[in-house]
Amino acid sequence: MPLSEHEQRMLDQIEVLMRGVRHVSDTIAHNLRTPLTRVQLRLRSVVDQPGLQDQQRHHIEGALRDIEELTLVFEKLLRIAEAEAGTRRIQFQPVALPQVVGEVLDFYEAVAEGQGAKLVWTGADEGMVLGDADLLAGAIANLVDNALKYGGTGVTVTLGSERSSNAITLQVQDDGPGMKPQDLEKLGMRFFRADRSIAGHGLGVTSVAAVVALHNGQLRFESAQPGLRAC
Repeated sequence: MPLSEHEQRMLDQIEVLMRGVRHVSDTIAHNLRTPLTRVQLRLRSVVDQPGLQDQQRHHIEGALRDIEELTLVFEKLLRIAEAEAGTRRIQFQPVALPQVVGEVLDFYEAVAEGQGAKLVWTGADEGMVLGDADLLAGAIANLVDNALKYGGTGVTVTLGSERSSNAITLQVQDDGPGMKPQDLEKLGMRFFRADRSIAGHGLGVTSVAAVVALHNGQLRFESAQPGLRAC
């Protein structure tokens, strides 16, 4: 059913508002990163001074941790903004996707073992894509990290790939508890966290979506019954 003119105007207005929100968060991240770094350096110079009382050192170290957390959020926002801007496309080169996946799985092998989880690769050994290897590795790592984090103890995380005539579909699937349908719809929104008892900033999936879009792809999530599947 075609959209009416009124509905189309509403959708256009929503898109304008969303772009405004993204611009504001990106601008804040850019403008606050430098002064926060200065504060961080000054606090570090103070915390190592002799004669500082234990309670004072404790408070300064706590402030440093908070600043590091804020800096991490700003760095993620700036990486998302860079990916959405598309400037990294000029650096695209042929990338062996199975090799990138293998490096991510090697990195997370110890993490998986520590929680009794398993990482499984069922994709083909060949598959070249045009892209940025570092960004793709970061996006895949984000999905694997989330699958391990939210899948829980003993989860199995399976990565697979399928090649069509002009694209590769990569899947990251776990057999954990999955997500509620209403939460599934919100995945990818900035700062959304389905479970606030688990540490995070709600920017990981947003970052993945930006990297996938940069590579002319689409990111979607679906219930795997059990677990969650990211494609």
